[in-house]
Amino acid sequence: MASDLPPMSPSRQQAYEVDKIDLTPRNSASYLVSNTHITLSHHIIPPVFEHVQVLSEPNWALLKLPGPSTTSQQRPELKEQLTELKTSLGHAQQHIKAQNAIIEGNHAQMIIQDLHLHKLNQALQGKEKKEG
Repeated sequence: MASDLPPMSPSRQQAYEVDKIDLTPRNSASYLVSNTHITLSHHIIPPVFEHVQVLSEPNWALLKLPGPSTTSQQRPELKEQLTELKTSLGHAQQHIKAQNAIIEGNHAQMIIQDLHLHKLNQALQGKEKKEG
């Protein structure tokens, strides 16, 4: 899906770094879905805030052009207009793909952070029950 993005966008860089992590129990995030208690050694992964990288902007002025009229425009002019429209549509598609990739990464981060918050809540409830 994000194959048209530069190879080392922040989300791809993070995914690359996650792949290199040693998956021993102390470094793995598997504790989030296990029954083990959370400790101070389990850190919340900081979020990655991405933005759409510099991409060519679509030419939105093309939307305001009058529709083709066979009497007022000749074939070469229509071909040129079609080429401009295709180029602009391609730029818009790049923006949409980039934004969708960012949204997908943000959703994944929110899921991981939500799991971590549930574990923190369980630990706090356990501590309160011991004290109470």
